[in-house]
Amino acid sequence: MHDAARFAALHCGQPHALDPTAGFAPGAAGQGGLCRIDRGYLDGFTVQAVKSVQVLDMTGISDHHMVLIVLSRRKLIQALRREFPSLDPWALAA
Repeated sequence: MHDAARFAALHCGQPHALDPTAGFAPGAAGQGGLCRIDRGYLDGFTVQAVKSVQVLDMTGISDHHMVLIVLSRRKLIQALRREFPSLDPWALAA
């Protein structure tokens, strides 16, 4: 499985996709703080359909920010039909 946010950062020029997503609200002590992240994972085919990943500020509503993953419909269809090779397992490793 591949991190959609890491794909967006490396292949779509969106470093903000890796922003922290949790531990912001008062009372969130012990929940991981700013180093804690929530991510969406996709297989090696569908991750290549990622167009953008946004971390939406939910301050005052939740101690977690929302992660919005936008996929290309065309690329998703191609991925489901396996029209291109899967991303290598370690392709997004830092």
